[in-house]
Amino acid sequence: MSAASTSARRRQALALTITGAAVFMVTLDNLVVNALVHGSSDGAVVVGVTADTMVRIAVSDNGRGIASDDLDRIFEPHVRLEPDASPGRGLGLALARAIAEAHGGSLAVASTVGLGTTFTLSFPVAEP
Repeated sequence: MSAASTSARRRQALALTITGAAVFMVTLDNLVVNALVHGSSDGAVVVGVTADTMVRIAVSDNGRGIASDDLDRIFEPHVRLEPDASPGRGLGLALARAIAEAHGGSLAVASTVGLGTTFTLSFPVAEP
């Protein structure tokens, strides 16, 4: 393999890594901002990370929570449970889930009304 070919492959790999990181950060940013906006007035947001065969990032708030009837709906495009709470078009969670799934991962939610909500973003651990 020529030096030019190796260099081009390295640039392509770097571009893919940077793009992947940027998309990941947009997804995580959406979850944290949602937790801050919809959490309690003290603004307590907890972010935790675990890893085994999957990397799991959990973003939790202690806000009002989400009714069980609405848990699946929040991932649909243009769905906003509290339209006056913040600006937006209701696309953030739909895009976040689509991004996670496009990378072999998932975005799940667990919520208890009156106690808060946890979103868990999971991705497979990259092969070395």
